[in-house]
Formats: sequence, structure tokens, C-alpha cells
Amino acid sequence: MTEEYIAAVIEAFGAAAARAKQAGFAVLEIYGAHGFLLHQFLSPLGNTRTDEYGGSAENRMRLPLAVVDSVRLVWPGPRPLFYRLSAVDWAVDGLTLEHTVPFAAALKSHGIDVVDCSSGGVGGAAQKQQIPVGPLLQAPFAEAIRRDAEVPTMAVGDGAV
Repeated sequence: MTEEYIAAVIEAFGAAAARAKQAGFAVLEIYGAHGFLLHQFLSPLGNTRTDEYGGSAENRMRLPLAVVDSVRLVWPGPRPLFYRLSAVDWAVDGLTLEHTVPFAAALKSHGIDVVDCSSGGVGGAAQKQQIPVGPLLQAPFAEAIRRDAEVPTMAVGDGAV
């Protein structure tokens, strides 16, 4: 992605939020999980860039946080803004809670009201992901992020097999 394309994506998220507001939505969730674009930028497995959007954890957060800022400009503070993230990639050298907790704290400081916790999505079979399946799979991630990033959380999925 060129920097011009990145700027267009950031603008598009803001424009979508403005349309949601105009349509009367009460809550928005920015989707940054399961291998979608924002997750790809955040994960060291998906982001091999060497510019200001890659490398360090701080640089990998740059696009997702810019998207949050763009949305928050048009989505007023009283309206809840959630962010869905994959807390871990379940793969060697992928996202761990050591990456995700500081990111969640940054999300809070950029105006996110709730971090919606899931996992997986970058890596797949090539990274030999080992994803345990069962009830409350995501709950420990939500608890750790709530405690350590001091931001409200929720967890997705029922873990049914």
C-alpha cells in the first residue's frame, strides 16, 4: 500500500462513520481482527513494511490509531466506539498480549470505549497456529486487557465445537 492509499483508507473509515451517524446508528465497532487490514498492519506476521507503518510495535499501530482518530472526529464522544481486535495470532512470532495490551491502552487514549477481544487470523496453516477450542476461549484475553490496559473489554464467541 502506498502512503496515498493509506491516507485514502483512513479517510474512508471516517466517511463510513459519518454515514453511520447520519443513518442513526447508536454504536460503532471498528473491525481490526481476524486478518483484516488493520490486523495485518498491527501483526508482525502480516506487516513486514520498513517505513513509518512497519517495524516497531509503535509504527505497526500507526494505521489502526489513525483510523480510530478519523472515526472519532465524526463520531461524537457520547456515542460508544468499540474496536474488535485479535488479542493473539496463535503463531510463533505473532501478536501476543505483550503487543496487544499497549495497543489497547493506546486505543483508549484515542477514544475507544470498549475493546472487543477475539484472536487469530494472521498466520494460518503456514504458521502452524495452535488454537485451542472451547468455552470462554477469548475471556482470558479480555480480562488481561481490561486489567492491564485499564479499558473496558468484552469477549466474542461461545467456543462451541
